[in-house]
Amino acid sequence: MQTAAATTRDHSGRFRPGCSGNPQGRPRSVVRDRLRAALLEFDAAEDGTERTRAERLVQVVFGILFDESASARDRLRAAEWITEQADGRLPHPVEALEPEAGGITIKFAAVEA
Repeated sequence: MQTAAATTRDHSGRFRPGCSGNPQGRPRSVVRDRLRAALLEFDAAEDGTERTRAERLVQVVFGILFDESASARDRLRAAEWITEQADGRLPHPVEALEPEAGGITIKFAAVEA
């Protein structure tokens, strides 16, 4: 009699095409459901009007940015987030290391024991 693992795996132990180690997928979480419900409540402003989550998020981040009692780290991260959202992330330059430009040369040598 073959086990379920024997029918889903090949001779080397890898999953056969179309077979999964988690066929039911990730289980729905109680936390996820409660978080979604809380987000719906969060959308309603105190004055009864509706605000989008984006508007509320921006309000919170600007609140951190201008809160003098917040840590410098939190204020700087808020400023970075605002800048990234408004202007996009700055590209990270990549420089090629070339031997004639003072680059690094690594040589491997065989060591006889």
